[in-house]
Amino acid sequence: MGSTSFQETTPLTLSDLSSNQKLKLDRHWSLRPWLAHNIEDSVKEILLTISDPIFDNLERMMVWELNVYDCFKEANAFDSIQTKLVLNEWFPQQGDWELFFPTMDLLKSTSCFFSNDDTPITFVGFTLEDAKALLQLDYQPPASYGSSGSGQWDIRKKELAKHLVTMMDEMRKAQGYSSMILDAHFESLDLADEGTEASEPHLNQ
Repeated sequence: MGSTSFQETTPLTLSDLSSNQKLKLDRHWSLRPWLAHNIEDSVKEILLTISDPIFDNLERMMVWELNVYDCFKEANAFDSIQTKLVLNEWFPQQGDWELFFPTMDLLKSTSCFFSNDDTPITFVGFTLEDAKALLQLDYQPPASYGSSGSGQWDIRKKELAKHLVTMMDEMRKAQGYSSMILDAHFESLDLADEGTEASEPHLNQ
């Protein structure tokens, strides 16, 4: 597999990191949870637009406060036919909607490996290809997930997650954003205003 690129707010070389930090950086522990949150927010938004098709930047940035299933119930109550069409597009395989929740939980589970003292990583420069490469990687979730099927990063979850980031990327491009990650879009604008060029380290897989 080729290299996956992303950017850190404070560029570090591997020699600057402790062994524990190297492990976490190499396995992309901090990227998975934030990618999952962005996927969830895009699903919430596409459901909410069924009853309220006009969304502004502020509303998009605030959907993280909402519950995915509550957004589904609101959409379904407003227009069940349109809701079914949306779900069929975003969750095309039988069982995908039910699989969505454990898939997101599994991606978010790696947040337990990071602390407030760790170097934050941003998504500036993070592309659809980067997201797919990240989601394709095998990894071991925390021991609390056990060995059950729901706690394994298997082919079904990989394929669903890769489809969802593809849908998210298409949606953000259609909305005119420079990145499928909204925070990265606005951060890029801030960097451009400041005339700052962020460093872009590459980690080989």
